[in-house]
Amino acid sequence: MAILINGLLNDLDPQTPYGVSGCQFTNKFGCMANGDVWSVWVDYDGTNLNVAIADDSTTRPANLISYPIDLAGTLGSNTAYVGFTAGTGSGYQDHYILDFRPPPPAGAALR
Repeated sequence: MAILINGLLNDLDPQTPYGVSGCQFTNKFGCMANGDVWSVWVDYDGTNLNVAIADDSTTRPANLISYPIDLAGTLGSNTAYVGFTAGTGSGYQDHYILDFRPPPPAGAALR
């Protein structure tokens, strides 16, 4: 996983979940191509873009990436669209977004 800014193809602070790499065509825990349902959390606290990911779990682990960035300054706006992408080189995989929950409005009670 990595952060890309302004269309640059250089990954900023790339990280592999659970420190696992070399996962071509394996179903090993921690390999994103293993067929498990993965949970991803992306949060912005006004200073850092935080990303956490869990293999076959809905319990949020520690951040995999915590990247300092001024999003409004980088985007030139206080609003943005959210999207997901993946690259596999010459291989292929199916990726499905099963659920997407934006954060509640500031000051809202959590349920």
